[in-house]
Amino acid sequence: MIYTLTLNPALDYRMELKNFTPHQLNRADFTKFRAGGKGINVSQILSTLNTKNKALGFVGGFSGEHFINYINHHYDIDSDFIKIKDLTRINVKLKHDDKTTEINAKGPTIDDDEEKKLFHQFEAFKPKDIVVLAGSNIDSETLNYKSIVDYLYQKDIEFVLDIDGSEFLDLLKYNPLLVKPNIHEAEKLLNVSLNSKDDVIKAAKLLINKGAKHAIISMGAKGSVYANNEEVFYAPPVKGNVLNTVGAGDSMVGGFIDGYQKSFDALKRFKQSVACGSATAFDYGLAKLKNIQEIMDRIKIIREDQTMKITDLINEDLIIVNHEFKDKNDVIDTLAKQLQSNDLITDLEAFKDAIKEREKQSSTGIGMGIAIPHAKSEFVKKPSLVFAKAKGDGVDYESVDDSLSDLIFMIAVPSGGENLHLKILQKLSRNLMHDEFTESLREAKDKQSLLKILEAIDKEEQ
Repeated sequence: MIYTLTLNPALDYRMELKNFTPHQLNRADFTKFRAGGKGINVSQILSTLNTKNKALGFVGGFSGEHFINYINHHYDIDSDFIKIKDLTRINVKLKHDDKTTEINAKGPTIDDDEEKKLFHQFEAFKPKDIVVLAGSNIDSETLNYKSIVDYLYQKDIEFVLDIDGSEFLDLLKYNPLLVKPNIHEAEKLLNVSLNSKDDVIKAAKLLINKGAKHAIISMGAKGSVYANNEEVFYAPPVKGNVLNTVGAGDSMVGGFIDGYQKSFDALKRFKQSVACGSATAFDYGLAKLKNIQEIMDRIKIIREDQTMKITDLINEDLIIVNHEFKDKNDVIDTLAKQLQSNDLITDLEAFKDAIKEREKQSSTGIGMGIAIPHAKSEFVKKPSLVFAKAKGDGVDYESVDDSLSDLIFMIAVPSGGENLHLKILQKLSRNLMHDEFTESLREAKDKQSLLKILEAIDKEEQ
């Protein structure tokens, strides 16, 4: 089941006029109220794509009543909004001179009883449900996205993070299923300037490295970029007459989550995401199914050549120097604990079991003093590499040539990582075949020196 949660929905008041003169009386040529809120938009796109979902949030006062009436009459959404004492905010969307000016209100205040009602709704959530967290935060002393994500994470409930503010970066460590800032939001959130497609690709990969499972950054008229642990795609802009940008980003979220729920591959999910966003941009309202389907046929997705880098997988905290290992099991336990201490695996014992299962097939002690234990596991948060330099001659890792192992690399890859572990193995193996490389590792005295040697792998392959 998919839920959308809009903590701070709005009644959008859209006004259009040919010309706008500040500090004077202006008269609108067209006015219209509509229910607004990022989660509401996502819910409607999901319903358009025939995916069951439920919209949650807070509404109150006359504006809240109008909000609910609008949803009931204009949208095909199953909703369960909590009624509050304060008023639902009213946002102004002023279109003039072929541009749109938006004025968003702060929103209502939520009291303790209203907050408790929300968490009571959460009790219906089940593991593997998806909750879309979208839009601005609410005015409350205790209710925020951090408290909500804490709850969802403990219950093993997937969540999408489409919010702004300082909380965003802090919540990436909880591994959101999807994040989707636009280019301006990404610049602000990451404190970087994104002046080219390559800059945006780097930003999307940074969001993945910080914990997101999937990331989309939309660039308006310049297209959009998608990244996951393995792949990067670019979608050039779709040709069409842009009538409305409000809700286009939310439509992309809805399109992607629908594809995820229906087990589409990454490319098809992204393609549908772009189609939904474009169909909304080419409409005065949210995307319609026939337009989404028509645009899908016109979308071109380009796979970007993004070579996997060792430095994306390892840092000084994942390097162990001159450790005295007792035996093979001690190696597995020590390196797995290093992953756990860096918050890279969620279940230590289950991950160790995955490593040992792979060892049953054949020892990953490849000889010449080298061992490369590896596993794909649902308990791995992101692709990672731990390196240990054993003390003295090394440890008995049951290597194929019966030698002791003193250079040990442990590769951890999430279950959805396709063949990423094989790519990492190939990259390491190419370098470990050279005596000069292995000797430099053995001669290095500290973590900093070892990391520089590993970083050199990436530089040599550029």
